[in-house]
Amino acid sequence: MSKENLNKFIRTMAEDPETRKQFQDDPEAVMDKHDLAEEHRKMVRDGDKEALQKEAGAEDAHMNFIVL
Repeated sequence: MSKENLNKFIRTMAEDPETRKQFQDDPEAVMDKHDLAEEHRKMVRDGDKEALQKEAGAEDAHMNFIVL
């Protein structure tokens, strides 16, 4: 399920400007809301877009909206 949560997090970040704003204000709260696994949180915190994309199988277009 954690990969599903990561994929949903990435899609939501790409598609929802309000979530991106919330993430800028409090990234941990947004990651909590999406129930991200610690390994995925570390990828987000480290700004490791390549690992996130590989792990989630996310589309390039979605990854471009992730502001880490």
